[in-house]
Amino acid sequence: MKRWLVLERLVKENGWSKGAEIGVLNGATTFHLLDRCPDLHLVAVDQWAMDNTVYGDLTDVGVEFVKKARGAYEGRCCILLGHSASMANNVEDGSLDFVFIDADHSYESALADIKAWAPKVRPGGAVMGHDIDFETVAQAVKDTLGNWETLNDDVWMVQR
Repeated sequence: MKRWLVLERLVKENGWSKGAEIGVLNGATTFHLLDRCPDLHLVAVDQWAMDNTVYGDLTDVGVEFVKKARGAYEGRCCILLGHSASMANNVEDGSLDFVFIDADHSYESALADIKAWAPKVRPGGAVMGHDIDFETVAQAVKDTLGNWETLNDDVWMVQR
């Protein structure tokens, strides 16, 4: 089961209506959730860097994401363009039902993203992410949130 299906199930089961995806890349997860969860509003965060060390130049990917999000999902998708941890300053603490972190997987970046975005989740919500099979991600989760639940497709989750 792919991560977007895991998230869709959780959104529907929990009645979540406001979330954030940190590291959206081409929007596969974002657009799946917005298509299948009509009451969901998402904050989509990415910088689509020209010098991305994993994917190369992501400028065109970002342009296409923004075009689609502003067209088909206007009013339901808030785009924050910039460094993921810094963009958390634009979101009120305790205002989200969930956050899904899938940006830079280095220990330092994953740690910074968790520290920046976890306070944005209300009590009873969930801090989640992808690629818990990366040692760097697992260590960052452990160092900030403690124990996590592992779901399909290497999704991790910590209830608040």
